[in-house]
Amino acid sequence: MILVVFALSRGCFSAPISSNSTSPSVTVPWQSQPDVRGTFQLVASCLITSTLCIWTSLHLNITKPNESKAHRSMRKLGLTIMALIAPELVVYMAFRQWSSAKALCDEVNHMLDVEFDGAKERKASAFSN
Repeated sequence: MILVVFALSRGCFSAPISSNSTSPSVTVPWQSQPDVRGTFQLVASCLITSTLCIWTSLHLNITKPNESKAHRSMRKLGLTIMALIAPELVVYMAFRQWSSAKALCDEVNHMLDVEFDGAKERKASAFSN
């Protein structure tokens, strides 16, 4: 999503730059980098910051015992790229995991209630309502 916005914004103009002179303000298109902080540098710093924030906030599921660190890093990199492009998918994945964990907890509670002759208290209260 961000890359699409970036690609579409190449022809866009920035906000007017005010100066101390009496000349009217002028809109500035894509700004090159040699003299001032250019457009590419701004977009790149935003993408790097977003990537690092996403990388830090992602918590992968417990890995298989024989999974290498390189494979785990590649999975996390894939999720990071997905979160950059479509962050709502990461929220959806988290919601699905939460709802399946809640369903499992309710199923365990039901099994324990049946096993212990219909006890009133919840046996596994990780997702109490």
